[in-house]
Amino acid sequence: LTTLSLLAWIATRPVEKQLVISAILTASSDDIAISSPVDGFVQAILTPPGGWVTEGDPLIQIEPTQPAELSKLEREWVALKIREARLRARLDGKHMLTYPSNLADQFPKIDFGLLWEREQVRLNDSVAEESELLDPIQRSIEATLSELVKKQAEISAMQKRLAKVQGRQRNAAALKKKNVIYEDGVYTEQLLQTLKQARRDINRELTGLAEVEKQITAQLSSLRDELSQRQEDYQAKLRRQLEKTLSVEDGLAARLQNLKAEHHLVAQNAAESGLFNPRPQLSVGQKVDRGENIGHLRVPGDNAIVEGNPPRYA
Repeated sequence: LTTLSLLAWIATRPVEKQLVISAILTASSDDIAISSPVDGFVQAILTPPGGWVTEGDPLIQIEPTQPAELSKLEREWVALKIREARLRARLDGKHMLTYPSNLADQFPKIDFGLLWEREQVRLNDSVAEESELLDPIQRSIEATLSELVKKQAEISAMQKRLAKVQGRQRNAAALKKKNVIYEDGVYTEQLLQTLKQARRDINRELTGLAEVEKQITAQLSSLRDELSQRQEDYQAKLRRQLEKTLSVEDGLAARLQNLKAEHHLVAQNAAESGLFNPRPQLSVGQKVDRGENIGHLRVPGDNAIVEGNPPRYA
């Protein structure tokens, strides 16, 4: 009874109007785990650690892992663009490939090495094929041209010889007109007849040489026409291959565009307002799996607990 009376007395005793004591305030809050919605790679952490976010704010941006079909189509596209580069190089008469501008930047995940080496080999094969097609006729042209030059040299030499014979013939005719019968141990009339015969023989040879020259010239023209036609046919073949490649590219571009429209960056947004903390060591470019923890959202509650240590008398 005494104890109870004492407790009742203490409970009704007035306290000081101002009482300051040490206390700990613990706010109630919920810790919400944030998971990756897709398999992919972290592209951006949009909120710094401990940053305040409101409901709906983007926290982390993730690039989903490419579907196998999209990766396949991108590789096919790159292969087509390099094939196009090879065909354009051949049409321009080049023997080396040049990277299409910005292609490597557009598709950084694709290994260009093997594709490039394959098309360079095909380019070399194409050069060899064209050489095999054109070189024989080019050699024939060179041989025919050489033969023509020789015949023209023979004709030139024969014409010089004819000019000399004609000069001697005029001199002999002049001597005969002066009634010179014999000079320098040679009868004028006999010399004149000999020179006339020599002139006829030379003219006959010149006629034959001119006919041969005409035939060689015609053959050379025919060979050049054939070479030109072969070159034109080969260029037409390359242009057809290029047109076919461009046509395939057009169809593939539409499929790529549709697939890329479905494959876009995914942002994980805050479900509620609170303080966001990404997972420690989470970094841009890191691979994450669907459902993998990528951070925590601390959502403050409406209540708190105060724990203090008042004096016994209070």
